[in-house]
Amino acid sequence: MAEFTVAVDARHLAGEAKGIGRYLHTLLAGMSALPDPPAFVLVSDRELDAAYPALTIETVVATARPVYVWEQFVLPRKLRRAGADVFHAPGNALPLGPPSPTVLTLHDTMMFERGFHTFAANRYYVYQSWVLKRAAPRCAAIITVSRTSAEDIARRLGRRAASRVTVIEEAVDPVFFGERSAADLAAFRERLGLPARYMLHLGAAFPRKNTRLVVEAFRRVAADAGMPDLVIGGVAGDDEATVRGWVRQAGVAERVRVQPYLPREDHALLAAAAEMLVSPSAYEGFGLPALEAMAVGVPVVASRRGALPETCGDAAYYVEPEVDDVVAAMRLIGTDEGERSRLAAAGGKHVKKFSPRRMASRTLEVYRAVRAATKS
Repeated sequence: MAEFTVAVDARHLAGEAKGIGRYLHTLLAGMSALPDPPAFVLVSDRELDAAYPALTIETVVATARPVYVWEQFVLPRKLRRAGADVFHAPGNALPLGPPSPTVLTLHDTMMFERGFHTFAANRYYVYQSWVLKRAAPRCAAIITVSRTSAEDIARRLGRRAASRVTVIEEAVDPVFFGERSAADLAAFRERLGLPARYMLHLGAAFPRKNTRLVVEAFRRVAADAGMPDLVIGGVAGDDEATVRGWVRQAGVAERVRVQPYLPREDHALLAAAAEMLVSPSAYEGFGLPALEAMAVGVPVVASRRGALPETCGDAAYYVEPEVDDVVAAMRLIGTDEGERSRLAAAGGKHVKKFSPRRMASRTLEVYRAVRAATKS
């Protein structure tokens, strides 16, 4: 029998394999490898298809729209009924009055940085930042994923919230470490109609990802037939029309593929089949896609901004998030096999530091400390 029970806002496990969903899946996979994990109650607004046979799990599904109603009314009601010892909010959002001692994972403070987002995203972020200012300092513990984000939390939410912060770095989903032959990757590219050679950028319409900058940099190198094509992956919803518009305006539609979100296994194949990952973000609270690329042996071009240098260490090729720098990196890594091999080897060594089991073990320590403090 499990020592105690943790209720989790698990809605990010459903549907597309976005960053918070990948974080939570990897955490639960890591918990599965521990000798004495807690039991879990996964509360979602949609059906979940994720399975963790080594864990004791109850799933609760309750639908409601809009998202504000679900977070502030439906979720707290389900948590009260679950009666768990600890509540974990893993995705930057939580009820104003959670009914159990709460552990919040606050990946970054991007919701406070209005210039990094589209207007549509900012409508939610105005609400989210209002909630966080009031609720985060009352959490029993706050997990964040980098020292960079910890400093930003202190700046944005004050000393009371900062005193509750523990830095626990993210880890890479085990699916990225699977064996893949050249034939497997060729079959994947053929199934999705991807080019034989491509560089990958995981993009979006909001300015922080610098997707438009990547499109412009590619325009400048696209005339060189020796350069790989560009795949812009992980493009969601309304962002797709915006990104496709940038590609058309740049006149490179024949050499650029805009790829919506894929299931976890295909997302890993998308990274593994690339020749490089191009990630010149203006800011990242961690930068998980860079580690995922390293796990599949793909060299990484990363911005010197935000937490990317902290996450990537000496295993990435760094650029300023400016067109000329990105162009130079594309040309070098797209044509120099020796540099690609050097970066791939460095990345493969570096990514081993980020273990799902270690992430889960340290998170379990936080759960236990919160529960012990509540009982005392």
